[in-house]
Amino acid sequence: MFGRQNFWLKLLIFGNGLYAVIIITPRQLFYQFIILFIYIACDCRIVSKAAHAFLRFAVFLNVYWIMGILLGLDYIQMLEFNLRMIHLLLLSVYLVGSTSASILISDSRFLLKRKLFIDIYFYLIAALMFIKGYQRVCQRGDTPAVKHSFDAMLQRWFAAMSDSFAQSGEIGEKVTHLIASVPPRRLGLNPANVIALSFLTVTTLVYHI
Repeated sequence: MFGRQNFWLKLLIFGNGLYAVIIITPRQLFYQFIILFIYIACDCRIVSKAAHAFLRFAVFLNVYWIMGILLGLDYIQMLEFNLRMIHLLLLSVYLVGSTSASILISDSRFLLKRKLFIDIYFYLIAALMFIKGYQRVCQRGDTPAVKHSFDAMLQRWFAAMSDSFAQSGEIGEKVTHLIASVPPRRLGLNPANVIALSFLTVTTLVYHI
C-alpha cells in the first residue's frame, strides 16, 4: 500500500515525525507513537522490515540501558529517549522501506531538468543500494547470538559497503535508464494517498492535546 503513496507526501510525514521526535512533549509523542504504530500495521511488508530493524536496534538499546543504569540516569528520561529513538526508527523504515528508485524519480521528474538534481539522485540511489545491500547481508544464516553481536554488526556493515562499491559502476546506467523509462505518476487522491493525508492530519492534531 505505501508504495502507491506519493514520495513527497511520505517525506512530509517523515519531516512531521522528525519534528515530533525533537520538539513535542513525551505525552504527545506517546500518542503519536501509537498512531504511527497503527499506521505502519496497514502494510505487512513494512511491518516485517520494521521488526528486523528493531532486532538490530535492540543491541544499541541494551548497551544504552546498561550504561544508563551504571551512570545512574533517571529511569523516566531513559524511557523517553528510547521512545523518541524507536519512533524515529519506525519513521525511517516507513520512508526508506516504501520508496524505490523508480518511485523517487517518477514522483520528482519535474526536478530532473537540472543537472544538480540528477547528481543528487546518484547519491540517493547509491544510499538506497547500500541499505538494500546491508539488508541482504543481514539475512545470511548466522545463529541469533552471532547475528546480533557487535562484531557481526561491524562485519555486515563493511560487507554491505563493499557490495555497494562493487556496484557503483551500475548506478549511472540505472539512473539514466530510470529517467528515460519511468513516466511521472499522477498525483491524484488514490486510497493510499488519502490514508497518508488522514494520518498526517491526525498526528498534527496531537500537537494541540
